[in-house]
Amino acid sequence: MWVSPGYRVDSFVQMPAAPQTLCLVGRRPHDLAGRVIAIVEVRADAPAATSTQIPPESVVTAHAPPVTWMGNVDGAMTQVSCESVTRVHQRVGLLMQPIAAPSSAMMSRGGTCIPSEAHAAPATPVCQCPAPNINCRNFEARRARGYRSDRVGVVGRSERWEVVAFDGHPFHIHINPFLVCPNDSNKEPNFAHWRDTFWVQADDRARPIMMNFRGFTGRFVTHCHKLNHEDEGMMELTELCAENDRECQCQRTDATGRCVSQAGCQADDRQCEFAAVATASYPLPPPPNPTLCR
Repeated sequence: MWVSPGYRVDSFVQMPAAPQTLCLVGRRPHDLAGRVIAIVEVRADAPAATSTQIPPESVVTAHAPPVTWMGNVDGAMTQVSCESVTRVHQRVGLLMQPIAAPSSAMMSRGGTCIPSEAHAAPATPVCQCPAPNINCRNFEARRARGYRSDRVGVVGRSERWEVVAFDGHPFHIHINPFLVCPNDSNKEPNFAHWRDTFWVQADDRARPIMMNFRGFTGRFVTHCHKLNHEDEGMMELTELCAENDRECQCQRTDATGRCVSQAGCQADDRQCEFAAVATASYPLPPPPNPTLCR
């Protein structure tokens, strides 16, 4: 069984009839010999088993959540499944590292965009993604600017998300498990199944998952389950709002009265604007924009 940081696996093992010693071994890419985690002695004189028998498949199936359901998608009730919903509503980019595309008024020095007139480069260049990040944004930087949340959903709706990574990261979300859609990963079952942690690596194509925001309202975190990445800011505050709660959904309204999402940008946050462009343009580098790279 392949596991990444944050994975949990329940397994039943049928003991052999003949007496013998079994070893449970954990291996890592740089430790192929592995380490013994547990030793099991199989003996005829062992005491009675303390655990229950393997339950019938019908019992497991009845307890497991379905992989298709009736849900509100883009304002219409429909049968939701990996196959029926094809529009991507949200993208999660783990540790985005796009190649910044400077404007004609900019030049690149050591990977940092700086003005061509010998001005000092800003402490946090707006034409780069901070490290670490999700969607080119850092958790602490967003908190320092007073953002209420980083990603917004509406209770009662279902969405298709796309998860991509730029090396290898276990994507983890609290509160709301997600449906992993069939894919060609050699580390995952290739059928629809539920998870709360999902390994995504750079050589994967974008991994589709389905979200079903059932009843909880409030904030919780989404993060990389490599804890040093999480602690350094590779994390988001996700908030689920009631259908008509505009205060929860909107940080402000624009000149036309339209909602500016809590997941959006403050009017003067150029780095946030660059992050949105970089995320939207993936897998290509963001187009030149002299109003951002300055």
